[in-house]
Amino acid sequence: MLPKTRYRPLNPTERALIEHMLRADLPGYATLRAQLPSALHVAHWFPGSPSFDIQVADDAPLYHDESTKSGDIGNIVGAHGVYRDGSHPVDSEQIGDIFLWVKGGRLAALEYAWASERMPLTLPAISQLSAD
Repeated sequence: MLPKTRYRPLNPTERALIEHMLRADLPGYATLRAQLPSALHVAHWFPGSPSFDIQVADDAPLYHDESTKSGDIGNIVGAHGVYRDGSHPVDSEQIGDIFLWVKGGRLAALEYAWASERMPLTLPAISQLSAD
């Protein structure tokens, strides 16, 4: 685990993207939204990667659903396609996917998986995400 001194609060872009991914009225999403005030950006997955790990306070409310019982690797609770121009998927080229991971009932990571030749250097804009 990385030293806590490297942890930082989520920046406005990271927080807005996660809030957008959790905006639906789905079971457990209110609990995950309640974790956001304590959420910290731990570290990027590797140099240049826009994907990063998240840590929330130990006393944050825990997310529960049937999938959280599946094991140690975590679970994806939010996913959106990412499109070049942000238009409807049938009119635009998909350039990746964004996933919100939960592990042990807590927000654990935001992953940007790209489907283009070049790795993106930044997270996508909310306007680039597919509709739910």
